[in-house]
Amino acid sequence: MGRVYKAWDSKLERLVVLKFLSPKLYTSEFFQRFQREAKLAAKLYHPWIVPVFEFGQWKGWLYLAQAFVKGVDLERYVKKRGKLDEREALEIFDKICQAVEFAHKQGIVHRD
Repeated sequence: MGRVYKAWDSKLERLVVLKFLSPKLYTSEFFQRFQREAKLAAKLYHPWIVPVFEFGQWKGWLYLAQAFVKGVDLERYVKKRGKLDEREALEIFDKICQAVEFAHKQGIVHRD
């Protein structure tokens, strides 16, 4: 769908993640949905949700700037570590559920 980069925010002197969405994907409807979802996501403040700092367009690419979180995603973690024991899997699942529940209470439905 796009590209993800770790970048330095020179204005606020912090690491961020820039997610660029390919111009091939969007129509005016896609652009409107992207803007709406970025605005909603930027209002979510929760320990298990990565904050959104800004969104925009650069050289035809839509982008989202988010906090940089050191580590790996869950898929890579499981591939590296192997099968999780039940306790650890439930701890991770509980955190995901907390984040999704919080978003739902804010009127946001996560589609992934």
